[in-house]
Amino acid sequence: MIVEIGCGGDASGCGGGNYGEDGGSDGQPVKQQKKKVDYISELPDCILSVILSMVSMKDLINTSVLSKRWCNLWHSIRDLKFDVHNVLVSHHEELLKMGYVVDEDVQKYIGLVKGIALELGCRGEFVKRVDQFVKNFKGTVIDSFMVEFILNQEHSNNIDNWIRFAIARGVERIDLLFRYSLQHKDACYKFPFGLSIDCNNNSSTLKHMHLEFCLVYQPTTSFDIFPFTNLRSLVLEFSQVDVILLETLLSNCLLLEELSLRRCDLSLPTLKIVSSSLCYFKLDCCHDNKYGGLKFISLDCPKLTAFNYMHSLCSDRMSMNTPILKTIHYCCCLESKVIHNVFAIFATVPQLETLKLDIINNSFNINDEVLQSIQTMETLRELNLSVNAEHDFDIWWILAILQASPFLQKLTVMITDAEFYANQREIRDLVMFSHNEIKVIEIGGCVGNWYEIEFAMTALKYMHKLERIVLSPHWIDERFGINICGWYCDPTWSLNGRKIILEKLGAEEIEVDKLVLK
Repeated sequence: MIVEIGCGGDASGCGGGNYGEDGGSDGQPVKQQKKKVDYISELPDCILSVILSMVSMKDLINTSVLSKRWCNLWHSIRDLKFDVHNVLVSHHEELLKMGYVVDEDVQKYIGLVKGIALELGCRGEFVKRVDQFVKNFKGTVIDSFMVEFILNQEHSNNIDNWIRFAIARGVERIDLLFRYSLQHKDACYKFPFGLSIDCNNNSSTLKHMHLEFCLVYQPTTSFDIFPFTNLRSLVLEFSQVDVILLETLLSNCLLLEELSLRRCDLSLPTLKIVSSSLCYFKLDCCHDNKYGGLKFISLDCPKLTAFNYMHSLCSDRMSMNTPILKTIHYCCCLESKVIHNVFAIFATVPQLETLKLDIINNSFNINDEVLQSIQTMETLRELNLSVNAEHDFDIWWILAILQASPFLQKLTVMITDAEFYANQREIRDLVMFSHNEIKVIEIGGCVGNWYEIEFAMTALKYMHKLERIVLSPHWIDERFGINICGWYCDPTWSLNGRKIILEKLGAEEIEVDKLVLK
């Protein structure tokens, strides 16, 4: 960012001399020279601080030499961000050439490996520069403090001092994103929960905390008052988490509304989340670091309205005391033998309205006994199913879920990895099925397979309030551990899918006025 500062006029400066209205000292007319006005410096401090927050640390400090007006402005910055681009400005071009970009999630993780070696070699310089900034910063209040770099336990003293610096200035948000580490997880930075004791209890101002590649464990020395009791949101990623400390935190942070645990190693095989304030909880691919998968999950959260569970393993041992929970996103490899157990859990949620179910499975051969045992979910209004269809599956699997959701109004089915089979099965005779409430059905990933045609035919025949059914070849890819969410389209749809579907429905003399083919 380049800022041009114009100087005011004087006899010897940029403004030049003014010898009269119409002429110079010799009486000859001269061209009046306009004074350059420093409009930027005339802006109020609150706006200038926002502008300065957009430049690198190096440029930020350099503004202090522009004029007396600017010498202390950099101390008014309230959002401090320390990453490779803000701190190591000289390495910026080199990082870009290597393809290391931190702004986009996909590019961040693809290009991460290319930037690791460079960052590891610059860690000492990075820490030195942040230390210098913290030491020279005279501001008394900051809102957020963020560090994003490859740091670990060997930098504990420096990081501890940075946190003290931020807490002493009433910080409301702390993000410590240490990202990938080549060393063992035990070498990760250990977050000091007892640190606030020597910070004059200013930790009560902290509302949002995000830790990545950290150790989150009970401090060796006990404290009388639990710190950070004003937390509203807590995000822990790729970290080792002491479940006992987590339970202590939940019982003391009575304002905590959002909790997210992503790819964390937990200290126990059972996880109990008890909170009187929690509204949103995300549990994404977390394991017990000794036994592997979580054996039991218990939620006792009277204010919880949204629960997001993502795991490569299905957890059908779950206790949920969540009286106003309305939205569940459940993603896992679901085995046929435990399907009824999972839906039994959903049935215990008295106010469940929206269910997003992502299922990865290599077999959908579900017998009638399993289907008939699916418990009724009377409050469910919207169901979003994403099904991996690498192998053929029985369409009755979806119809059984519909039958267990009598008041459902919208159904979205995303069939991923579907293949078009040259030898299509014939439409089979269906047992009479009806649904009296569903209005909208959307099916993605269609390529004209028999089960897609069968489902569309059943919907048009027996779902009495149906307003439209949309069939599309597009599908979304959301895989475990990769932040990729892209739309794809099977080319066989344009060649065969539409034609086959219309021919089959026409042969059955089914009206297609409610059918939309994309």
